[in-house]
Amino acid sequence: MAPAALSADSHVVPHVAIFPFMAKGHTIPLIQLVHHLRRRRLATVTLFTTPGNAAFVRDGLSGADDTVIVELAFPAGVPGVPAGVESAEGLTSVASFVAFAGAVSLLQPQLEASLAAMEPPPSLLVADAFLYWANESAARLGIPKLSFFGISAFAQVMRELRIRHDPCAVMRPGDVDGDGKPATFTVPEFPHVKLTFEDLMAPFGTPLRSRR
Repeated sequence: MAPAALSADSHVVPHVAIFPFMAKGHTIPLIQLVHHLRRRRLATVTLFTTPGNAAFVRDGLSGADDTVIVELAFPAGVPGVPAGVESAEGLTSVASFVAFAGAVSLLQPQLEASLAAMEPPPSLLVADAFLYWANESAARLGIPKLSFFGISAFAQVMRELRIRHDPCAVMRPGDVDGDGKPATFTVPEFPHVKLTFEDLMAPFGTPLRSRR
């Protein structure tokens, strides 16, 4: 169906706001969700991004041209985030990811203002799970909210089990086994899977108690 015909029906379907985390691997699955919603005429869509990511988003949304794209100004001068970087792919080290995630959280006031000004009001906010602070924004505005985690089921299970079974209870970063190799830990549910602290990206590779 052509976009013009679709617009005529737009008042009878929900208006879904979608907010990916600023990384291509997180954005692509949500772009696919937009195409699914538009192709099946399940919702009108507004997608949030930043100016530095807008070209990638618009290219991915080709064919869903009636999707509204709202650009939120990415904060400048955040310590630990290279100048001009608005996507995780531009980070110079894994350690800078924490600073980048903190910079992304500074978008919260702009997000709330945009959601509050939307016409028609959003029926639902779908935000990347990394944007945990969007839960508070949605609750404040009375908008139903879903978290989207676009990783494989296995990776998600491993992440949850790592939180449930803190490896620091049995080992410390830098520990080695009898052969001098990095020590490994397992979780009861998957004893055949062996992980080291080096396998876990910050902040998930730091002791849980040090982040409390």
